[in-house]
Amino acid sequence: MKIVLVTNIVPPYRQAAYGMLAHRVRTCDSEGEFRIICTHHHEPQRSWPLLTGEFAQTILPRAKIPLGENRTIAINFGLDRALDHARPDALILAGFGPTQWQAHLYARRHNIPTIVQFDGWAASDAAYQNPLRENIRRRMIARASICIAAGENGRDWFVRFGKAGTDILIAPIPPAFTPPDHRSGFNDRPVDLLWCGRPTRSKGFDTFLEIASQLHRNGIAKNIRIVGANHHNDIADRLPRMGLSTVTELVENVAPSKLPALYQQAKLCLLPSRNDAYGVTVIEAIACGSVALATNRVGCTRDMLSSPEILPSNIVPAWIDACSRLLCDQAAWRKTQITQHSRITHNNPVHHTETLWQACLMATNRMEAA
Repeated sequence: MKIVLVTNIVPPYRQAAYGMLAHRVRTCDSEGEFRIICTHHHEPQRSWPLLTGEFAQTILPRAKIPLGENRTIAINFGLDRALDHARPDALILAGFGPTQWQAHLYARRHNIPTIVQFDGWAASDAAYQNPLRENIRRRMIARASICIAAGENGRDWFVRFGKAGTDILIAPIPPAFTPPDHRSGFNDRPVDLLWCGRPTRSKGFDTFLEIASQLHRNGIAKNIRIVGANHHNDIADRLPRMGLSTVTELVENVAPSKLPALYQQAKLCLLPSRNDAYGVTVIEAIACGSVALATNRVGCTRDMLSSPEILPSNIVPAWIDACSRLLCDQAAWRKTQITQHSRITHNNPVHHTETLWQACLMATNRMEAA
């Protein structure tokens, strides 16, 4: 079988799974191949290198249009030529950009089954909604043989677009690194509050600073770390006004392999995001033994967190209460740590690989039976 996946980039949290899928395809068919066609060279505001692996990879030439913060749209060229060369038996369309739409049209012309993979859900989709986008998504999903969601929220989103539950598989996103074997305890974690990610308004960074400031004034948070603070001058200027300059460590973006050491030192990792399609930070924190708190606007929270750890994005007192309870009660923190970790058992490359492979088998079998 020859499988082609069209996506924006190869992110670190999927690199291992893509390599495993390439190996799986070759093992089952000496003529088989898994190829990735990317619309971008890299993701804005990320320090991710261009990732390769056992899979073949093509990066299409493009014109890039910035959309603000970390978002861009690419107008790519040469997709049909790349697909003609690859001769896919199945097409995985990750996302709904202009190039994925072109791939969808190519699949229709050549009678190739498609699998649509989307990591978001209704709330994240609403932030970028418009009639044209709605129409494109509805058409791509209607034609897709199988849809792949990242969690239950995503599954519900596909159902809203008319997809039957039997045609939807779930592939939770893995961490961007191999998780540590040992999860240290409360007293071995000197950092009370951790921020990890882009310090933007949509990610809730302003809210994080408010929470941290209040907890510090209350004498509860005595050591704070911000990872991803590439613009040190702006953040450093804000910290004194909030009384946080002496207790806050700023760390620039780091390679994924260096993240576990930072997560392992933190008791709590906060993601007060206003709009997060999935929330890989939550998974990575839990994988390293931090207790994660996130808003109800983060896609993975329904699957990974209990109600006391899912908080509204705009009510700071609720965050103060939740953080205070966990930082002042080691037994509660430990119980939460164990419970959260038990819920990420499928967030690994092996499960992700198997889900993609099963989706391709289901799609091609249906096409042959039609």
